[in-house]
Amino acid sequence: MGNHVVDIGNDLIELLPDPSRPIEDSVRELILLALYGQGEVSSGRAAQLLNMDRVEFIKHASRRGIPYIEMDADEWAHEMETISRL
Repeated sequence: MGNHVVDIGNDLIELLPDPSRPIEDSVRELILLALYGQGEVSSGRAAQLLNMDRVEFIKHASRRGIPYIEMDADEWAHEMETISRL
């Protein structure tokens, strides 16, 4: 695959969370967070690609609003019922 150049424009660059960080690193992280949040990449693979420990990545994603486990109310109620039977 190789390297690709993408012009994201100054308006988007200004929105990056840490302007002192290299743009490529920020964009790579944001892409991997988005792919992880969509279920397209595992936490382990995303962590590996960002040179992070898996648990560190999961915590980082959680701080960015991407939950490790996503359940609706019915799924949560079912899990709590199962746990209460143990």
